[in-house]
Amino acid sequence: MSSRTSEQVRTGLSHPVIDGDGHTIEFMPLLHDFLKEVGGSEIYDRYVRSRPQPMLGRGTRDRWYQMTPQARQHERVLRPSFWVGTGNTYDRATAMLPELRRARMDELGLDFSILYPTGGLEFPGEQDEEIRRAFCRAINIMNTELYGPHSDRMTHAAVIPMQTPEEAIAELDHAVGTLGMKAIYIPAQVRRPVFVIGHYRSGTTHLWNLLTTDPRFAFPSILQATFPHSFLTFEP
Repeated sequence: MSSRTSEQVRTGLSHPVIDGDGHTIEFMPLLHDFLKEVGGSEIYDRYVRSRPQPMLGRGTRDRWYQMTPQARQHERVLRPSFWVGTGNTYDRATAMLPELRRARMDELGLDFSILYPTGGLEFPGEQDEEIRRAFCRAINIMNTELYGPHSDRMTHAAVIPMQTPEEAIAELDHAVGTLGMKAIYIPAQVRRPVFVIGHYRSGTTHLWNLLTTDPRFAFPSILQATFPHSFLTFEP
């Protein structure tokens, strides 16, 4: 393994080094202030009431481990990523403070970074339309103000909700046309209410039993098991 640092490697290259998937970590109290400005106190209060656990906090991560397998399946709670969090507070601060990130770009061996949110990746999946649209608008305004002064070394992607074409176009027009953002993040799928056949609360056990008599519906394909959120877009 080479003992050279990232900065030393970069100085020996004849081309710029572009980070195409950098991430920032939102300082949630600041983002909440932007949400209040964009959506008003009523939407903010509704958001707080709907979030019994803090985003990006240990409470959210610990909750999955405290649940039974049945409760996880019933609430469709995703297992948290093992790599979220760091023991190095300097690196954590770098992901949260634009000026510090800018100051460390040479040390990290980077000429330019395209940045994406972390907690903000969840906002387009919010089921409450008013909260979803307000949050996407708020985080785009916040990131423009925070990272815009460093546009020669980094650019932050806009968060675009995709539940309907109207809201996607509206936020895209604002992010690109008004804020001047140069990259966008759109969710890989749109979350819809799930009708679970055979679920004990849905009253469809009889329908499930009928469907399983047909081999086409008796078991999932490898594609469906591997890509449960998006297989419908792949299959003919």
